[in-house]
Amino acid sequence: MKNFIYSKKTKVSIKIVSIIAMLILVLANFSKLVNLFSGKVKNDFFFWFISNLLIMGLFVFVVIYPHKFSLIALACLFYAVSIIPYEQFNPMGVLMFDLAMVILNIRGFFRVHAKIKVALFILLLIALHLPILRFGPISLMTAFIESIGFSFVFFMGIFFAYGYASRNAPEEKILNIAKYEGLKESDAEMLRRVLDNQQYKVIAIDLQKSEGTIRNRLNKVYDILGVADRIGFITTFTGYELIYKPEIEITENQVAEAAAQSKPQQN
Repeated sequence: MKNFIYSKKTKVSIKIVSIIAMLILVLANFSKLVNLFSGKVKNDFFFWFISNLLIMGLFVFVVIYPHKFSLIALACLFYAVSIIPYEQFNPMGVLMFDLAMVILNIRGFFRVHAKIKVALFILLLIALHLPILRFGPISLMTAFIESIGFSFVFFMGIFFAYGYASRNAPEEKILNIAKYEGLKESDAEMLRRVLDNQQYKVIAIDLQKSEGTIRNRLNKVYDILGVADRIGFITTFTGYELIYKPEIEITENQVAEAAAQSKPQQN
């Protein structure tokens, strides 16, 4: 079973993407500063500039801690807020908004109260478009229709990509805890409860242990599994059957005995 989301290859990819994003922002900020000193400055310059600095800070953090890639979603939202209300013909704002939703979904943000959260995001997107009304109702309607179109194409691409990945993914949905060195049968029991969305304090009461003990142990288990944290584990292994089945170890003596028994007996 391969853990794709939190694999070393994926973490390296996240670092590379974050570094490229930072370089793009540095160039964009440099261009804005040139416009500042040349007198070509828009009223929204300082808001835009500060937003980009915050976004760069988030990408720096992700480069250091790639398993916290959900912060990229926050950076995307910052970018959307700095673009959509001010640049009605720039599709990057709504695309960054959509990307933020996809990243948050990967991290399990929409697992609980999904309808309410999706509705809030839609209301936020509508609110970001309202300042365009200063250019007239037709401009607002045009910008909103274009945003819907960009979002439709974006999510259709995600849908087909996910469908392709699902068809080529292994059908086996079993996680054998015994295959990971350092994990015990009791860990499998705790992980089953985590997948059932039980809180640590509930698990602690049921297993008659302190919440701190449960939390510390599970943090070690997550590290061994390579999923970083609770949300990463739930996101990666939802739908898996958790078992603890140690593999039978065959000693050299047992191999020799089996080989001797398999030889034909001589008269």
